[in-house]
Amino acid sequence: MRHCSQLAITMIAHDDARLLDSTDMLEWFESTISLTGRPAAFLDRDGVLNEHIANGYVLEPGDFRWLAGARETVLRLQQAGYAIIIITNQSCINRGLLEPQMFGSIMSDMVAAFAAIGVVCAGWVCCPHRPDEGCLCRKPGSAMLERASAMTGIAATCSVLFGDSPSDIEAARRFGVRGIAVERNSPRAFAAAVDHVVGRAV
Repeated sequence: MRHCSQLAITMIAHDDARLLDSTDMLEWFESTISLTGRPAAFLDRDGVLNEHIANGYVLEPGDFRWLAGARETVLRLQQAGYAIIIITNQSCINRGLLEPQMFGSIMSDMVAAFAAIGVVCAGWVCCPHRPDEGCLCRKPGSAMLERASAMTGIAATCSVLFGDSPSDIEAARRFGVRGIAVERNSPRAFAAAVDHVVGRAV
């Protein structure tokens, strides 16, 4: 598996690595597994998998705190046949608060923590733009989902998105997949939502 922070660095061909053009997304995909035809579980990051920091951002590894049981809940999705893909807005990058390289390092740690319990993260896509930049990738836009689908060949019509904000659910609607709203920072709500989806899939 390529290291996420290394990939993030190679993707940025700008003199000022803090500011990315409105057409740029940060992304990483696991290249050693075949996802063609598999459904995906698109997961928002902050507030679903890790603690959403009120009025703040995850700016360094120490700020990233897993929600209790979140990884095990994702494992159940994988065991039900879903490919795991993270879709996240991170405007802190283009606000100049977080270097893309550091974001990549945080995501690399996240992928490794998943792997430690047997979860294979198929990839992640990040929108680094501020709301005022008018990009197409920031949720509720669907460009990150479209990119992930194009890169992996997943079966979009059978896929599902879990998110904690209306913008997540709207992005799912625009892309044409089922959106599941979960309470922010509630691993119990996430687990219940996954149990419902997995039960329907059986």
